Amino acid sequence: MGEANRKSRSRATILAASPRCIYCANLADSIEHMPPVSMFRDRQRLSGLEFACCEKCNSGTKAADAVAALMAFIPRPGNERDWHSPQMLRLLSAVDQLAPGFRAELMQGREWDAGKWIYTKGGILQRAFVANGDGPILARHMDVFSAKLGMALYREHVEEELPLHGQVYSRWFLNSGLDDRSAQSLLTILPLNETLKMGKRVATEQFAYRFNCDGRTIIAALAGFHSNLHVLTVATSEPSTYGPALSGRKGLLGIQGEFFKIMAPGDLTALTAPASGSF
Repeated sequence: MGEANRKSRSRATILAASPRCIYCANLADSIEHMPPVSMFRDRQRLSGLEFACCEKCNSGTKAADAVAALMAFIPRPGNERDWHSPQMLRLLSAVDQLAPGFRAELMQGREWDAGKWIYTKGGILQRAFVANGDGPILARHMDVFSAKLGMALYREHVEEELPLHGQVYSRWFLNSGLDDRSAQSLLTILPLNETLKMGKRVATEQFAYRFNCDGRTIIAALAGFHSNLHVLTVATSEPSTYGPALSGRKGLLGIQGEFFKIMAPGDLTALTAPASGSF
């Protein structure tokens, strides 16, 4: 998509260009930002990647956005004071409101700011936060967020909504969960770079993605959020063609198919109950 088309567009223009919600079959009546504003420091989000969405999907997936934003901002070892920053306190309040039970699952019964002393690879003892990354609440919301990202990037680069018969194959990684060898292998087949841009300002340090797209039926992308969270997603309008290759033992992207979560337009709000409030 050209630079002129990536500039901020009015609500009316976005809705007129896309009468259908990017996430389901409903008519669009609201605007979705993917990634959401909460994924950016001090909520300072550059323009771009704004899509037509129905209010049910917009409201019903707020919990997934809140969980993903919190995981993207979890402080690195040695930066424990960041747990008390206004940004982090706002995100913690959001997940408490929108995703009940998530904080307890993540903290495994510990105080939210309780750390643990661990040795780094260099042999230095540092205080670090250790979270439970295998809980069902985390998985449910991250699966929804990852599918949303795939559908949004399909709309951006194929320039039409993912058909209702289409599918998204996604997997997410926390912190260093994506090893260097797998990352480098993926980057060789995802040659294009993108992020949010406004003039000379770019959001690369907070959000960027590598992708490949045929412009017609499929897009594959690896997105990074603050180096803490990575999402691998493939969205295609031809799952009968690409699905077997993605679902095999080796997998089209070098990831075993069993590790992909498969979702379709209309599936999102079935996994996350509609939530009130904003963040």
